[in-house]
Amino acid sequence: MPTTKYAKIKILRILAGYTQKELAETLSISQATVAQWERPLEARGLKLSGLLLPRLAEALGVHPEYLEQKRPFCLSNCVWHPSPPNAVQYQRAMEADIISLFPNLLFENDINIGCSARLIDGYAYLLGYDACKDIEYRDTLIGADLVRACKRDIDIRCLLLVDDKLADCFQLAFNVYGNLIFSYQLTLKYSVSSFDAQALNLLTNDGISAKIDIIEFSRNLAQLKTRKGSYNKLNTLLIDKDKLRPIIFGMLYALLNDRFNDDAISEISSYFSKTIIESAPLATKDVEYTRITSEIFKLLNNLKKIEDGST
Repeated sequence: MPTTKYAKIKILRILAGYTQKELAETLSISQATVAQWERPLEARGLKLSGLLLPRLAEALGVHPEYLEQKRPFCLSNCVWHPSPPNAVQYQRAMEADIISLFPNLLFENDINIGCSARLIDGYAYLLGYDACKDIEYRDTLIGADLVRACKRDIDIRCLLLVDDKLADCFQLAFNVYGNLIFSYQLTLKYSVSSFDAQALNLLTNDGISAKIDIIEFSRNLAQLKTRKGSYNKLNTLLIDKDKLRPIIFGMLYALLNDRFNDDAISEISSYFSKTIIESAPLATKDVEYTRITSEIFKLLNNLKKIEDGST
């Protein structure tokens, strides 16, 4: 059956690796709005504004009219890498959504053929449409026309990268769908995060002979890796917020208990921002935070001396 609008947004968000909060931040809207889109009853009469629709479609990697339930727009050159949550209860909820929603998405886009690669820590799947597996289409062709059609009409539409944590879930979703034949499985010495254009070429050349826009797929793959890398850097910082607490409290204490002029406060703000950004990859190093804290207090003391000398 066709995918409803609320289900389409939800499964595409999951496949693209966004949380509701991350998608909301990308679109500069509230998380409550994204949650509303994904609730069946509230999304029934959903109308996306003219400006928001193309931005949402771009974030989810689809054509805007695909979100508007207008055919014949199908998935094209999509690159997906769902991010498994850390909390067990959230992962179970995600798995339930994948198993219930992903098969309908495959059905709606006529996905009936694929190939896969076992990676170091997960799997890579190329998913597409083989016209020769469409009985009605195949019955209209005979002889040489059928042979030529079968060689040129395998259309690869999606690249799916799956971490081991979600591998069983997606395998179950493929089984529920039941109309997908995997022609080949390779073993590639790439991790899910390091899977790149070269790995895609290996999977395409050795795994399946089909039409595929390597340039567009590679571009979309690079964009996804850049976006996920940005979120990973932010998450590294947030996970270690306890180590930032003495820095933040120390600065707040100094600012609240001493008088600084605007120039001094601006200098403090610039130093603080620069320190936080540069220290994000070092969030597990206690020594680094001890050094940073010491430098901040030194800066504050110097500024206080300047203030005292000028009054």
